[in-house]
Amino acid sequence: LIWLVLSGIYLGNPFLARVLYPETAEGFVMAQIRGWHVAAGWLLLAFTLVRIYQFLFVRADGSLGLGRELRMTPILFNFRAWREQMAFYFLFRREHPHYTYSNYGPLQFLVYTVLYAALLIISVTGILLAAPYVQGGVAAWGADLLRPIEVWLGGIAQVRMLHHVTMWFFVVFTLIHIYMAV
Repeated sequence: LIWLVLSGIYLGNPFLARVLYPETAEGFVMAQIRGWHVAAGWLLLAFTLVRIYQFLFVRADGSLGLGRELRMTPILFNFRAWREQMAFYFLFRREHPHYTYSNYGPLQFLVYTVLYAALLIISVTGILLAAPYVQGGVAAWGADLLRPIEVWLGGIAQVRMLHHVTMWFFVVFTLIHIYMAV
């Protein structure tokens, strides 16, 4: 994820190409970084699909069925659980609340569910952004399949902006996650 963020920032403002290689034929730095960024993006998409599959369909014992985490959904609608967790986060309560039917508190469950949605958004927009630079293959096929989303968003510039905003969601999520863990 760190590589994707750093290379994505570079792709948005390619400063090295101007400084190190004024002649593009000498370095192709931008193409190399884009290639590694896209490869890491495909890897992220693969892990994301596996994780969503586990969320939806893998039980606690490893068998298939209604997923262990999906079974935790009722905690989102438990007012007492929300009150206890927020009291702990706002330092009104010393003990961390424990829930009998969920590994997560309601806020954690909500944020992780939003995280999965954000992973799908950044993957879809990444496929749409990568497609113009390839001739055929999975990216071109995926972009053809996802083209209505590009049109719905208003074109490739809006797709890029959504990709960028979603990246900042991950940066903020990571910083808050580290802060809350310490």
